[in-house]
Amino acid sequence: MEAAICVAAAFFADRAWLPELPGLPRLRTFQRRQLQATLSWRFDGSVWKRRPGWQRWAEAADAR
Repeated sequence: MEAAICVAAAFFADRAWLPELPGLPRLRTFQRRQLQATLSWRFDGSVWKRRPGWQRWAEAADAR
């Protein structure tokens, strides 16, 4: 399960910061929200707290 959540978070982290697409103006906002959700699933301490810089991801997702 941890691997699946990490893959989902990586996908949204990669895509969420790209420029908006014509015709899909809210896609990146949706992807940032999904990133925030996937990261929050792992903030219980098992995976992300062992990774350097995990708090920056959380703050970046919250800031958008």
